[in-house]
Amino acid sequence: MIPPGRQETLRYHRDFYAHHQLNVPGSWLHRPSPFVLRALPRLTPPAAALVVDLGAGVGRHAIPAAQAVPPDSRVLGVDLLPEAAKILGANAVAAGFGPTIRPVVADIENFGINAAADLVIACSALEHLSGRTAIERVVREWQGTTKVNGLHCLVIGVDRTEVHPGGVVRAAEVECPLSRVEVEGLLRRWYSDWDWLEHSVGGYGVAEDRDGVPYVLNAVCVRLLARRT
Repeated sequence: MIPPGRQETLRYHRDFYAHHQLNVPGSWLHRPSPFVLRALPRLTPPAAALVVDLGAGVGRHAIPAAQAVPPDSRVLGVDLLPEAAKILGANAVAAGFGPTIRPVVADIENFGINAAADLVIACSALEHLSGRTAIERVVREWQGTTKVNGLHCLVIGVDRTEVHPGGVVRAAEVECPLSRVEVEGLLRRWYSDWDWLEHSVGGYGVAEDRDGVPYVLNAVCVRLLARRT
């Protein structure tokens, strides 16, 4: 049986990608995260790079990453949904990066990075793993397969709530609900021996609907860009 948090993630993203397009105003697909964009110029590989975009969706960050890396680099765009991977492939070709970007259909909880990565991007991805034990395991695995001087760019959604008509507030359905305090402590422990290049906390509210009923999704984002030393 699929847990409720995963059911909601699948429902939301399937519906969202069916009704919204990359780089078109009107949704969060309109533009990449500014935090991720600020990470890309810090990527300075001596030759071809490997970028792994976990929870890549339809290319919001994979395409800007492909634009930023040297020729003959690779960008792996990993997503759970086959339909997202298909759209990512089409978007990559349309942007002129078909040979560079490789869509991969996989659950990031079970996806092993089998080559040394120069940059790992996980934007709103870790909260969609099955639990805290899984999150720590995959972060440690990603760290182990990241090159010295390689980067991790993490954006983690925490303290997520839904505000429904009439002002009713409830916790948002997600695979692993996390709090800001908890995530800040975990990042300090996991990345204690990495060079913290940028660390910030922000928030957002997004108007959504479920079965025609509107609501606002509110969340806090904990962001970390760190370099392996």
